[in-house]
Amino acid sequence: MVVRLAMSLLLLLVPLASTWAKHSDQTPITDGTAHTLNAGEVRVGLFNVETGLFDRLELGTIHLLWLAKVSNLYSKVRIFQSEDISVSLSGGISWVNAREYSDENPDVTIYAVNGGVFFTKLVEPYTLSLGLVVTELGHTDLSAQDVDLNGAGKGTSGLIRPQVQYRLSERTAFVLDGNIQLFQRYEVAASSGMQLNERVRYDVYGNTEVDLSEGLTANITSSVVWSWDTFNLRLGYRYGDFSVPVYDILIPITDENGARKRSGYPIMDLYWRF
Repeated sequence: MVVRLAMSLLLLLVPLASTWAKHSDQTPITDGTAHTLNAGEVRVGLFNVETGLFDRLELGTIHLLWLAKVSNLYSKVRIFQSEDISVSLSGGISWVNAREYSDENPDVTIYAVNGGVFFTKLVEPYTLSLGLVVTELGHTDLSAQDVDLNGAGKGTSGLIRPQVQYRLSERTAFVLDGNIQLFQRYEVAASSGMQLNERVRYDVYGNTEVDLSEGLTANITSSVVWSWDTFNLRLGYRYGDFSVPVYDILIPITDENGARKRSGYPIMDLYWRF
C-alpha cells in the first residue's frame, strides 16, 4: 500500500513540464538556472504558481497537486550575484496522508523533500547553468491493531542538471538541458511485534539498504521557448528516462521483461508572468 501510494505521488508529477521565463536581462529564464523572479512578480501557469517575495527569493507551489490532496511548497534564494555569475539554493517539500484517500488506509504520511544548488554563467548570447539536487522520499511509522508493524522507508537520490540556453531574441530562445542521476538508494528499518499472551510478546527488528543505481539513468531535452509581453510558451522533445520536475527524480523506463527501454516524448508548457 505504501509503495503504491509513493509511486502515485511521483507519477502525479511526471507529466508536469518545467516553467520558464521571459528572455531579457531583467526577466531571464528561471527554471533550471540560478535566476529568481523579481520582487512582486507573479507567474501563473498550467501547473505552477510562483511569486517573487524579494529580488532574491521566490516561493511557489504546484496547484494541481493540491487538487489531489498533496500539500506542497518550493522556493529558491539567490545567494550570490555578479555581472555574469549567479548562485542560488533551492528546496521543496510535499506531503500527503494515506487516509486523505480512504479511511481504510493506514495512518501514514508520505513525504518528499529536496534541496539543491544552482550555478549560472552568462556568456552572451549563451546562458550556461549547472544544478546539483538531492531528494529524499519517505513515510512516517506504520501501525496495525493486533500486530504492530513499525518502521520507515527512505529513498535518497541525487542528480546533476546541466543546461545551455541560446537567446536568439527577447521573443525566442533555444534550450538544451539534461538530467543525470548520480545515485539512488532505498533504506528500510522496521520492527514487528505480536502479543502472544498477557506475559509474552514476540518482537523482531531489522533493516536493509538497496542501491538502485544500476546503469545510466538520464534524459536530454531540446526545446524552443517563445515569450511575449506576459505570455510564454515552451515546446520541446525529451528523450531518455522519465523526469519528475520540482523534486528532480528520474524514473527508469523498462519493458515487460524488466529490461531498460528509453523512449522519447513531447513536452509543453505555457504560463503568464506579470
